[in-house]
Amino acid sequence: MILYSITNKCTIDNFYILGKKNCLIANRINLIIYLFRNKKELKMINKAKIVKEGNYVLEVEEGKTYHWCQCGKSSNQPFCDGSHTKTTFKSISFTAEKSGNVYFCGCKQTSNQPFCDGSHVNL
Repeated sequence: MILYSITNKCTIDNFYILGKKNCLIANRINLIIYLFRNKKELKMINKAKIVKEGNYVLEVEEGKTYHWCQCGKSSNQPFCDGSHTKTTFKSISFTAEKSGNVYFCGCKQTSNQPFCDGSHVNL
C-alpha cells in the first residue's frame, strides 16, 4: 500500500479532496470510490516548479512585450519557451510601460504575476 497523504486536506498526485479530515487513500481507484460514495468535489492543483528562491532583476525596454514563464519548466527563465504545452499553465504577457529594471518572480508563487511579491521568503 502506498501512502500519499494524511492531512486535513489530502492530496493525491494533482488532486485535492475537499472537506475530509485525516483521510488515507492508497491509490487512484480508492480516490474514485471515495469521491463516488461521499459525493465530494475534486479540484486540480497546479503547482509551478520553483526555479529560484528569489527574483530575476532584468532591464526591460519600453513598449516591448515579454512572456513570463508561469510553470517553471522553461529553460529560458524567467521567460516562456513553450515548455508548458502539456500542462494547464500558460505564459503571462507583460508590456513594459517604461524602460528600466523589473523584478520578475523566480519562485513562481507570486500573487502578482509576473512580478516578485516576496513569496519566496516563505518557501
